[in-house]
Amino acid sequence: MTTSNKLENLSEKNQNSLQELAFALEAEGKNFSLILARCNFKSLQHNLIQILANICSVKVQQLNLEPSAITLYTSIEKQIGNEQFQALMVLGLESVKEISRLLPSANQIRGEFSDNFHFPLVLWVTDNVLAEMIRLAPDFYSWAVTIDFEASINNV
Repeated sequence: MTTSNKLENLSEKNQNSLQELAFALEAEGKNFSLILARCNFKSLQHNLIQILANICSVKVQQLNLEPSAITLYTSIEKQIGNEQFQALMVLGLESVKEISRLLPSANQIRGEFSDNFHFPLVLWVTDNVLAEMIRLAPDFYSWAVTIDFEASINNV
C-alpha cells in the first residue's frame, strides 16, 4: 500500500468519516440503507475508496454510472441482475447529464430500493448533486444518512 493510501494520512475528520462509513456498511448486513458520501474531489474520493477497501470487512462492489443514465434504480438493477451484494457503491452521479430526470425517478420509486436491494447502497455525491437531490428527490434524500469528506490542502 502506498503511503497516500493509509488511513493515518487522512485528516482527522476524514479518518472519522471513513470509519463511520465502514461501520455503517458492516452494521447493516443484509438490510437496505442509503448512505450519501459527500466528496467534491475525484482524487480524494479515489483515495478514500482504496482505504475503505482495506479497513472494511464488507466487500463493496462499485458501479460507475454512465453519463447517459436516466434512472438510478434501473441502472443498478441492470448491473447487479439477481445478485445480492454485501454493499454497493455508486459513482458518477455528478457526470449524469439528465440528473434532473434521474433523481425524481429515484424519488418516485424509492420503495423499490428497499424492497429489492438487501444491502447498503452508498451514493458518492458532490455538493451540487446533494443540492439537486434535496430539491428534486426530498423523500429519497430523507432516507439517507450523509457522511462528509473534506479535502485538505494536501488532498487537492
